This record gives sequence, C-alpha cells and structure tokens, in this order.
Amino acid sequence: MGHRTIKSHLVSLLSTSLLILITLPYNTLAQPPIAPSALPDTLSASAATLLEAAREYLHQKPELALQYAAASRRNAETDGATSLFIEAKKLEADALQYTGQNLKAEQLYQELLAIHTRSRDEPSKGDVLKELGNVNAYMGRYERSLQLYQEALAIYKSLNDETGIAKLSNNIGLLYYRLSDYTKANDYYQSTLQLSQRINNPAIEAATYTNLGFLLSRQGNHEQALAYQQQAFERYAALEDHMRWANAYINVGLEYDFLDSLSKAVSCFQMAHSKARQSGHQVIVVDALNKLGAVYIKNQEYTLADQVLHEAYELAQQLNDPSLLNELNQKLSDYYLAVEQLPEALHFYKLWSNLKDSIINQDNLKRISELEVQHQTARQKQEIKILEAQNARQRLFISFTLVTVVLLGFSGLLLWSRYQMRGNLLKKERQLLAQENERRALETENEKQRFEKLKVEQQLKEEENKRLQNELQLKNSELSTVAMLMYQKNEQLASLQKAIDQINPPEADTQDALKQLKQEIRNSIRLDEDWAYFKQHFEQVHPDFFSQLDLQFPHLTQYDHRHCAYIKMNLSTKEISRLLNINPSSVQRSRVRLKKKLSLEKEDDLLGFIRHF
Repeated sequence: MGHRTIKSHLVSLLSTSLLILITLPYNTLAQPPIAPSALPDTLSASAATLLEAAREYLHQKPELALQYAAASRRNAETDGATSLFIEAKKLEADALQYTGQNLKAEQLYQELLAIHTRSRDEPSKGDVLKELGNVNAYMGRYERSLQLYQEALAIYKSLNDETGIAKLSNNIGLLYYRLSDYTKANDYYQSTLQLSQRINNPAIEAATYTNLGFLLSRQGNHEQALAYQQQAFERYAALEDHMRWANAYINVGLEYDFLDSLSKAVSCFQMAHSKARQSGHQVIVVDALNKLGAVYIKNQEYTLADQVLHEAYELAQQLNDPSLLNELNQKLSDYYLAVEQLPEALHFYKLWSNLKDSIINQDNLKRISELEVQHQTARQKQEIKILEAQNARQRLFISFTLVTVVLLGFSGLLLWSRYQMRGNLLKKERQLLAQENERRALETENEKQRFEKLKVEQQLKEEENKRLQNELQLKNSELSTVAMLMYQKNEQLASLQKAIDQINPPEADTQDALKQLKQEIRNSIRLDEDWAYFKQHFEQVHPDFFSQLDLQFPHLTQYDHRHCAYIKMNLSTKEISRLLNINPSSVQRSRVRLKKKLSLEKEDDLLGFIRHF
C-alpha cells in the first residue's frame, strides 16, 4: 500500500511541475547549456547579451538565469532601452518563480501588469495575468489564481489567440486537478486536446496527454492512463524534446509498474536513464535510476537495486540537491530493509528523517507519513519472516529429535538381545539425558538471542515514538502560536479601527488621513495570507482534516474550512470572530449555515461533531 501511495504522490508532483513548463515557448525547452567559456561578464556585457544568457539558463540553472536577468534589467534601465527593460524584468520574474521566490515574483509581475495596462498592450497583459495565476496557485491561493486565469483567458479570446487559450486551459485544468475537482479538470483537458489538435500544436497536445494520464492514474484507471502517456511519449519523440522525452519514458514506466508489468517498467526507466544521460539532464538521470531501483526492490532483484541506487546517490550528491538526496535516502532504507540489513536501513532512515526536516515543502508531510507507514509495514513483515524462520527451525529440531529417539529405541531393541536389559536401559537413559541437556542449552541460547533482538527492536520503537511525540508537541505549539498571533494582530487592528471611529467629529484636515489609515488597517487584515500560513501548520497537526471534509462534504467553501479549523482548535466565538474579521453574531449565523451544509439536525451538536471529526 505504501509503495502505491508514494507513487501517486510523485504523480501529483510531476503534474504540478508542468504548470510552468506548458506555459513557456516550445523552442526554449530543449536548448543546450552554454559552455563555461561563453558565459558573459555581467560587468561589461550589454543588456541584450545578458538577457539571451538568462533565457538559455532558465531551465538548466535558474539561479544563474536570475543573476543575468537582473543585470540585464539594470543595464537596460541605465541605457533607456524600454522594451529590453520590460523583457528583462519579465524573465527576472520567471526566474524568481523557478527558484521558489514567489512573493518577489508576484511583485515584479504586478509592476509589469501596471506597465502593460497603461500601454494597453493586451497580449503582454494576458501573459502576465497568466503568470500571476501560476504564482498564486503555487502559494495556495486557488480562488485568486482562478480569477487571474479567467481574466487572462478573456483577453486571449478577445485576441483570438488560440495557442494562448490552449496553454491557459491546460493550466486551469491543472488547478482543478490540485483542487481534486477531477470532472472540471477533465473537461478543460479534453477542450485543450481538441484545440491543440485543430491548431496542430504537438507540444501542447503532448502536455495535455500527459496531464490526462496523471488524472486517470489518480482515479485508478491505469490502463487508460498508460494509453495517454504513450500518446504523449510519441509526440515528444517526434519533437525531439529530449528532456520531456525522457520524462515520458518515466511516466509510461510508472503506469507499467502500477499494472505490475515490471519488465516493461524496467525497460522504460532504463530508456529514460539513457535518454537523460545523452541530453545532459542529470536530475532526470537520478529520477530514472531512483524509480528503477524501486522496481528492482519490488521484483526482489536486490543486486541490481543496490547498483542503480548507489549510482543515483553519487549523482545526487554531485548535484547537491536535497530533495533528490532525501528520496534516495528513503529508497536505500527500503533496500537495506528488504535485504535484512537493519543497521544500514536504520542509518539511511535517520538520514532521511534529519534531511526532510530541513526541506521547506508544504506537500512533504503527506509523503513523510506515507513513508513512515511503509517502513512500519515492512518492519512488521520482516518480524513475521523472522518468526516463521524460528518456527521452521523449531519444527526441524523437533523432527530431528523424534527421529533420533526412534533410532536410539530401535538400536536399544537390537542390543537388548546381546546385552543385559538393565545395562542397555541405563545407557539409553544417559543418551536421552545428554540430548535433553543439549536441547535445553540450545533453547536457552535461542531464547537469549530472541530476547536481545526484542530488546534492540524495543529501543528502536521507543526512540521512534519519542521522536514522533516531540514532533507532534512542537507542531501543536506552533499551531497555537500561529493562531494566537493571528488573533492578537486582528484584535489590535480592530481596536485601533474602533478608536479611530470614536474620533467624532474629526477635524476637516485630518478626515482624509483617518480614512486612509482605516483603509490601511483593513488591508492589513490579510485573511487569505494569514490562512495560507495558518493552514500550513494546521495540516501538519491534522493532516487528513481538510481532505476528509472535501470527501464527505464537497460543497464546503474555503470560508467554511476556516471556520471548521478554528472550531477544531476549541477557539471561542470571540476568537473566531476576530480571526474571520466578523462580528460574534455573524459567527453564530455562520454556524447555522454550516450546520445545514454538514447535514446536521437541529438537536445535533455542531461543535462536538467537528472536534471529533
């Protein structure tokens, strides 16, 4: 079970990664990196040269691309090259997205949006709105992201830009995929597929087949998912887009793995490894080796698993990529557990546990919990195997003893005719006594070894339980601190706003200033940003709370989710009203509506229902 849930999570990560890739021009995807000797000097190169270098490095080394784009923007501004300045600023924002600096990227896109709005450059305005939608999606602001996408889509439709419509429809489909609204996601994907085929754009068509494959895989229809991934593979191969070609091999291999066609999965991952190595995409090389090792473990080909996983580990260390290293720590722990080398398995498990704590990724919590379940299941299976082996040894020992006793008895009968009965019986008793002493000694040794093994395992379990308790205590503390900070901030701002309202009547020359101050206070009560920050900590303490709400009550809004979360934390009505920026009476009315949405009767206890959900 753990094996399949981790793969499902990886599929969602892959589909998320396409959110940027499908929005970029095709001819920028397969560009080879610049040779070190060709790198421009940021102090002497022109803005145009630096901008071209930034474009070349955007996908291979986004940190370097960000450096060149920023230098190009500064030089263009100094030279008064307006169009070049705007291009450099756009590429700088793209590089900020690639390096995960979403807030800074959002600021630059907002500045670009203002520039294009003033100049009435509708095509550029649509592109910037789309990128703002991407940034908001990455930060979990899904409603805002959908609003920006719809604004960009309206511009593309007014311009009859079918390529832009196709790319953006794919992004909207991905957004609904992340919201688990698979019906709407499928509708947008199918619409995009028809449009890409009509305008003969194989790059968008291939990306859409890939997304459809991920969607069908998430829903458990792996045969149809495989067919879609193969369609995507054929188009990337025809385009000679080596990076996505290699990724397509991996996607097809994952579906074969789900269908237990392990030999075909191995072949696909091997081809992905070869293609990625030829094209120089080292991250994909590591990913292919990692998945190949997982299949070898599943197929009990432990020698091959050992070889590919250690090769991938060396490459990941050279790339200095914490995420890749952490995935390989996990796989190596699984491998050593499978070959019953428990000290090595524990070593890589601790490496994985320590490294994952340093990686800032909101989605990692689910993958961590799944990995812990997988380790626990594997450990239980290993314990069963050990017990079965011990039982087999005991049965063999008993059988050997019985055979020995029978043989000795038969020998005694033969000797009874030649020797005196008393002497033979005494001899037989001595032999049986010696065997009994030997058996008892063997049982004592086995019992001692079993006790030592149980003692070591108990120590490991106690260490693991202590770590989990510390993590839960820390996360509960962080969640309470976050809620208290949000409450105190909104309480102080509300008090300040009330104090301003009591200045009556304000002086004529201060009236405008007070209005502006009240507006700034309202703007400071940033419920969406506070909620995104709070939700990150809340999901670490209650990881399945929101997903279960969505599963049982799909019509709940994000506002309902907030209200339910605050009730789950046992917050008072006053505290909830401050966190939601509404009056306490509005909280009571909101609870009446929420009770109806949860299909509760009048006599049912809403607070008790949510706190025990």
